[in-house]
Amino acid sequence: MAVRIFGSNSRRTKVELELPVDENGDWAFDEDDKPIKGKTPVVITLPRFNFLPFDDLKALQDAVSEVEDREVSDDFDQNEKSKQIALASLKPFLTDTQLELVDNFELGVLEQISQEWARQSAMPLGESSASNGSSKNTRRPSNTTSSA
Repeated sequence: MAVRIFGSNSRRTKVELELPVDENGDWAFDEDDKPIKGKTPVVITLPRFNFLPFDDLKALQDAVSEVEDREVSDDFDQNEKSKQIALASLKPFLTDTQLELVDNFELGVLEQISQEWARQSAMPLGESSASNGSSKNTRRPSNTTSSA
């Protein structure tokens, strides 16, 4: 029996993250992390790092390095630098609408996105990515979902 090798077009090679806001930027969850009725969280789809084409991976590394190499100053503090690094890594994979939503997130939310993307990218294919015990909302409006 042949072993199937998954290509970068497989859903197994993607990381789906549910954002804490709906397409209007309003909270999709209450303070106890329960879904708010009538609010559908935006879901972003990111490629696993090891399934990025080499040219795309190099471009991503260059974009992040450009921000990392920038000197911290009064006009560009460490928090802004951290935010810009996160945004530079996400930009190629998000729609303009998604990028606008993400640009308004606090640093802690951006760090969660980056950490979860890295964690799930490091997981062997086929392992479950459910880590927080919450049920996954599979209903996604097509105009708020990226297709990386």
